[in-house]
Amino acid sequence: MIMNLTEPIATLVTTAIIKAHLMDSIREKMHHLERLNDVSQQLTSTLDMDLVFKRIIDSALEILHAGSGAILIANEAKDELIIQITRGAPWSRLIGRGIPINQGIAGKAFAERHSIICNENIIERIMKWDDIDPASLNVSNILSVPLIVQDEAFGILEVFNKENGLPFTNYDVEILEGFAAQAAIALNNASKYAKADQALENGLTNSPSCRRLIKTYIPAGN
Repeated sequence: MIMNLTEPIATLVTTAIIKAHLMDSIREKMHHLERLNDVSQQLTSTLDMDLVFKRIIDSALEILHAGSGAILIANEAKDELIIQITRGAPWSRLIGRGIPINQGIAGKAFAERHSIICNENIIERIMKWDDIDPASLNVSNILSVPLIVQDEAFGILEVFNKENGLPFTNYDVEILEGFAAQAAIALNNASKYAKADQALENGLTNSPSCRRLIKTYIPAGN
């Protein structure tokens, strides 16, 4: 009796391929977790606002394998997001510009307090300025994640153009949201430190709120 080994062999090959993909996925997730832990330690090692911004945007691009990105922070009225830092040549000219809440992908993500993936129809959905051609920004896809501390959104972390023309995925959202949670804490701490330092410099140390900030963020003896 001649046995047909075609199907068993095909099953073994398929199983081996699935296991190989699974192992690759597990390795990638372990790498992301290790990198997130490393970055978290780096972010909490400084209270310098500019350095925190730089570390956040550079780490986000590395972790998500993205080509460019930006961090936007809401103004005091919470009606506009101001672009604080960018990476990627076309975006550097946008630093300091505002995006009204509920406009563009970033404004919508902030207003609705949830992450947004946009892998198509980018030009129709991004914020537009009269003096800038949207096509010149060279955006193929966007992942926009709110920065939230104590249940209050105060900004947006965005990455653009995943490498090799790949789309952003729900797994990317999971990774960036985890990173954004750490980034939000680091930015919040740096902001409080800057306010305490400014209050100390201006001699505004009598109010209870100022004294709490100074006690928490300014070392004794300064």
